[in-house]
Amino acid sequence: MVEGDAGVRRMSQLIRSAIAMGVGQLQWNVTTVERLKKAQEDPENYGNIPVRVAGYSQMFRLVPRELQDHIIARTKHTH
Repeated sequence: MVEGDAGVRRMSQLIRSAIAMGVGQLQWNVTTVERLKKAQEDPENYGNIPVRVAGYSQMFRLVPRELQDHIIARTKHTH
């Protein structure tokens, strides 16, 4: 979504639109399903992944397994 010149323009448009709509705060989480699954298997080596949980940020390794599975299920990326 943000790769290359087109991605930079797309991200810029998203930010400008949010500001125009009066959004006061934005948070961008960029990770992959594969990385989250690795974090489940090896939390010590993948312990620095922040995720959004019900309106706040939390380190993925500190989230209960059931919620980790939900976060993985809702994470979608297209190339």
